[in-house]
Amino acid sequence: ATFEAGIVLPDTTVPVITLNGASPMNMAVGQTYNEPGATATDNVDTSVSVLVGGATVDTSVVGTYEVTYNAVDAAGNHATQVVRTVVVSDLVVSTEETASPTTDSITITWTTSHPSTSRVNYDIASHNPIIDPAPNYGYANSTVEDATLVTVHSVTVSGLSSGTTYYYKARSVGPTL
Repeated sequence: ATFEAGIVLPDTTVPVITLNGASPMNMAVGQTYNEPGATATDNVDTSVSVLVGGATVDTSVVGTYEVTYNAVDAAGNHATQVVRTVVVSDLVVSTEETASPTTDSITITWTTSHPSTSRVNYDIASHNPIIDPAPNYGYANSTVEDATLVTVHSVTVSGLSSGTTYYYKARSVGPTL
């Protein structure tokens, strides 16, 4: 005699949450915050919802906000919570200028209202208005971020092609509040 039986093994694997967009997210006071969300994947369930919670980002108030993301699969397995840090800063970039152009490079200088990092995003296409997320905001190229906190910034963009129009955006990020 033979005997056949079916058995379903229990699902004990937790879902995995992946953020859409950057963390930390750096924003200026008054800038519109659009929640980029997150996705969850699971080894058994084809669709797992992500619950967004934590702090409500108020871009009218300087501060650091933590937005939380949680997910639970059909078997009741809880994903490890993921946190996005959103920094709202009153950092002001002013007196932006270009200086010392050569046939293949240019130096961009600017000042900020308080000590912050230095970086330049650049491209041969305009990105105004900026709608893409950090870190490059849609620009095809970027210098390496100089993490030294300064108020007078100077970044040289090199490897450019003579006779080509380039669009750039100076970027500075202040320390986490």
